[in-house]
Amino acid sequence: MDVYGTQRDGFPRTVSSQGIVHHRAHRDHREFLIFSSVYSVFSVVMRIFFACVAFLLFTFAGPSLPAADAAEILKGTLTEMSGDVQIQRRGSSVPSTARRGIELDPGDVVITGMSGRAVVTFEQGRLQIDPSSRVVLVRCVASRDEAYSELALPYGSVTAYINMERQKEYWFDIVTLTTHAQGRGRKKEVSQISVTHKSGSTTVTDSQQGQWRLAPVILTDQAPAVQAALKQDARAPEKMNEYLTVTLSDDALRAYEVNVSGGVPDFAGAKLTITPAAATVVAGKKATFAAAGGLGKYKFSISENKSGGTIDATTGKYTAGTTGGVTDVVRVTDENGNSAEATVDVEAEPVVQVTSPPPPAPTVPPLSLTVTLQEGKCGIVSGSSTVTSGGTK
Repeated sequence: MDVYGTQRDGFPRTVSSQGIVHHRAHRDHREFLIFSSVYSVFSVVMRIFFACVAFLLFTFAGPSLPAADAAEILKGTLTEMSGDVQIQRRGSSVPSTARRGIELDPGDVVITGMSGRAVVTFEQGRLQIDPSSRVVLVRCVASRDEAYSELALPYGSVTAYINMERQKEYWFDIVTLTTHAQGRGRKKEVSQISVTHKSGSTTVTDSQQGQWRLAPVILTDQAPAVQAALKQDARAPEKMNEYLTVTLSDDALRAYEVNVSGGVPDFAGAKLTITPAAATVVAGKKATFAAAGGLGKYKFSISENKSGGTIDATTGKYTAGTTGGVTDVVRVTDENGNSAEATVDVEAEPVVQVTSPPPPAPTVPPLSLTVTLQEGKCGIVSGSSTVTSGGTK
């Protein structure tokens, strides 16, 4: 049985025997359609709005691309290994057994035994580590323009295979106690370089492809952490950890750039300077030098010491030696291994001449003259008078 009636809004309603209001359902459906239409229009408007905002940001702010000198820490992966291979993590002095596939960070050490072999793969290529070798990963950095790995080889043998890349420059720097070997690959050039350091001497061979450079190492010019790693100093892990904390900090990575003329990566950021750049000091006297820029702590030294002078390595207080008429060279080095120099002209200490007073004049006895006058001509009255150099009597 249905009941008919009229609602307040004038629309008829039909109520079934089950109490269902058919008109209300119709009205709800109509409201839903209206809401859906409004929502669709709103969605279209918002999409257009956000598209306009994105266009304006792209046009005036430019795309959010990394800067040419933007850099990040480069990791390696132990992709192959056989025999006795150990890993010593950054800051630790205790090695542990390696396993294939682990990531390696700057500061980590790869150690192979007599039967051990390993291959570490980087973005720019792979490093093959032969038996009885020790390799320390130092500064490893990747940017939009290049990938660079610096490695310290206290002993053993390694071979770097550098990838071919049309856009980037790829570098491997391998430093031993006596030699700095650097291999670079770019465009269609593939560089391969092998470095062996045994019994205090280094042998370097290359594939005659790509570019490579070889130079002797002045150990004292290297960063203290690199020196310690090459010498296998007991404090090497601690020093390397401190060194990398500075040289691979966020500020250092932002400052990372390439020296275009030499192609050598530069981690220094602000240029290291020393003041005064030139000074003149009297033998035995003092002068104080100061440093600015660079990274980390400074160390002062005298690279050319002709006067026999001394300098405080921390404060830069210099004391000239006793030899004058020469030039000393004062050097400051930061934790990144960068250096700056100043010259010191050492003048001879002035000689004080003592002049004796002139001798006294000789003593002359007084001159005495006696004149006797007698009565005679011209009306002179008789008498006498005595004249001396001191007066008349």
